[in-house]
Amino acid sequence: MQKRNKNFNNFTAVYFYKLANEYKRDLLEIKNREILKIKKNAENGSVLIVWGQRDCDGSQSDGNTELVDAGYYSAQKFIDNLYEGADGAVWYEYAKPSADDDIAVESRDLALEAYENGHNHIIYA
Repeated sequence: MQKRNKNFNNFTAVYFYKLANEYKRDLLEIKNREILKIKKNAENGSVLIVWGQRDCDGSQSDGNTELVDAGYYSAQKFIDNLYEGADGAVWYEYAKPSADDDIAVESRDLALEAYENGHNHIIYA
């Protein structure tokens, strides 16, 4: 039976410990940035999430809105559900609820646009 190299195991453990701490720090920083964005756009205990998506068929919509409670977990629950049901790319941003009337919903059929522009083999977004 071969002896294990203790230095290698300690080095590996320390390396992965440092990686895990950096990852946790990064996640905490991302969470704090999201909380600040929510607080900045909160009005009367609510925040507006403006989102868009593109599906695998080349259909794209932007300017969809959802009013949620101005808490991190309420917003994150909606965003998680949005990503879970996504069929392609998804994007979102926070806005003040009073700006809801100024936001227009836009839809595009990227596959049809590509066909009309003579390059039906590729979609440009």
